[in-house]
Amino acid sequence: MSGRKKCFACSREIMTGSKKYCVYHSQAFDSLQEKYKAWRNAYGEISWTDYMNKLLKMDETGSWIKEVIIAELKESKI
Repeated sequence: MSGRKKCFACSREIMTGSKKYCVYHSQAFDSLQEKYKAWRNAYGEISWTDYMNKLLKMDETGSWIKEVIIAELKESKI
């Protein structure tokens, strides 16, 4: 049995330095956090959860981002 940790959003191994995501989902999470700042500047105060729920409903949101959002929302309900 491998001691390697798996990505929260998929079955890939987590990347070195990441606590919970593979290289692809780690980049998506970083982008999600960066864009959150822009959304807050543009739309005023919006919670992290509301922001993620809005993005999840948008057709323009990419699959990597949506997978990270689903993982983050599941984790926040634990």
